[in-house]
Amino acid sequence: MKATTIIQLKRSAWRMTVLVGVSLVLAVVVNLARPAPLPWVAQAPYEIFDDCPEATQTATAVTADKALRRQDSLWVDARSAQEYAVLHVKNARHVAYDPLFPVDEAALTAIKSAGRRWVIVYGSDQTGRLLADDLASAGIPGVVYVEEGFPRLQELAAPMDATGARP
Repeated sequence: MKATTIIQLKRSAWRMTVLVGVSLVLAVVVNLARPAPLPWVAQAPYEIFDDCPEATQTATAVTADKALRRQDSLWVDARSAQEYAVLHVKNARHVAYDPLFPVDEAALTAIKSAGRRWVIVYGSDQTGRLLADDLASAGIPGVVYVEEGFPRLQELAAPMDATGARP
């Protein structure tokens, strides 16, 4: 390398170090000047699955064994398309839940037109509950969610399909 290139690299590194240092000092000063300073370390884990305010209805929770006994049900899988393709409840409809976007209108129409007495939603973690709340808020009657999620349905040996069919 040429000596001028090395000097330029050293100057750039020095400038970046000064810029980061000044930014850090400024952040500390501004935070300390606040009436209620922001914590540097979270006191508790952040809740990342808070549902959007458009969910105006709350779906009812059911246990997996009660859900499996319900007749005239439409099963809705709220997990990712990849998880659905690997294994899902037999004849379940896939509607991936994304907390940043509303439920797809075509999916809502299909669920409403299915004419089933119960719409049973399951997912991983809290996705089943959140999607069920969104479906209930969209005016779909009989929406419940499996409170233990997909793993409990597997434990109870629910009828499964692993065909890898398109969601």
